[in-house]
Amino acid sequence: MQRREGEEDGREYWFISDEEFDRAAPPGEFLEVPSTFPWGQRSGTLRSEIDRIKSHGRIPLLDLEAAGRAST
Repeated sequence: MQRREGEEDGREYWFISDEEFDRAAPPGEFLEVPSTFPWGQRSGTLRSEIDRIKSHGRIPLLDLEAAGRAST
């Protein structure tokens, strides 16, 4: 995913390569993986990121696209 002006890795998003995305997606690492955006970029929510947030005593709040939900 390409960054827009002012975005920082790990703040707005984690910016990973297409290869890293492909490696994470098949084994169920993503909680949800929406369709590719019209401009060709993909996004998803890593299960490990939810676990990381919870481990710090915080409650993750997600705004998910129902069409992108991963099968469990």
